[in-house]
Amino acid sequence: MIESILFVLPVAVTVGVPLYIYYRERMSKKKGDRQDRSRKRVFKLTAINLLLNTAATVYFFIIFLLIIASLTGPIGTVEFSLSILFMLIVGITYYGNGIYITSIVLEDYTLPDLRKAMSYKTQFIATHLFHGPISHILIYCGWLYIFLTLAVLDIASGGGVLLRQPNMLFASGLFVGVVYAVAQIYNGTVPYQSILGFVATVILHMTIVIKGISIWSHPLGLFFFGLLISFELLLLFYLILFSLRRGSIDWDRSGY
Repeated sequence: MIESILFVLPVAVTVGVPLYIYYRERMSKKKGDRQDRSRKRVFKLTAINLLLNTAATVYFFIIFLLIIASLTGPIGTVEFSLSILFMLIVGITYYGNGIYITSIVLEDYTLPDLRKAMSYKTQFIATHLFHGPISHILIYCGWLYIFLTLAVLDIASGGGVLLRQPNMLFASGLFVGVVYAVAQIYNGTVPYQSILGFVATVILHMTIVIKGISIWSHPLGLFFFGLLISFELLLLFYLILFSLRRGSIDWDRSGY
């Protein structure tokens, strides 16, 4: 069942990431000359953000419940701890989304004349950090670590299963990792996300080694392993290329 549900994710990111990029480009181009600033628009932006993130949360909660339902015995300390951690990371991710939507609305509703004032430049320091590194790291790293927690929970919960399409599942993970990495390149948080992605890779690898299992018998672990490989390799390639062209890594590009 989990194997089938995971095949939904490549379709979701194929549609979702380009729409996100398109939507943000439209907002950026119209920033400063908008004529439709209103209470209705604030509610609309908030509703869209809430809908997208709620859909993602429901998706991962379904996977979480399927893992718990597959347990053959009582919930142990490890399973209970990982379940609490899963809920905690979901809450932190939602917190990041709240920061994000608040900051982009503040930016969008700051009129052109006010942006020229020195007082706005001071305010923009905080707005930039909230819109840029802080919210993007909490959101994108949040979803990554939600997936990591579920993968570790799946591995820790018992024996593996005979996968019907392991190669396709692994390839789907590779594809999602590429698309997810492109989103980080677009939002400017590559240096941060590459480090956090590496930490996630180490945690998953240690879990596999400690449990002594074959990753090819655990759908979540296999999918996420493929995701991390392509995600980290693409971000590493981008960082090397960026450093060669610019001479240094830009840690402060996100949010503009």
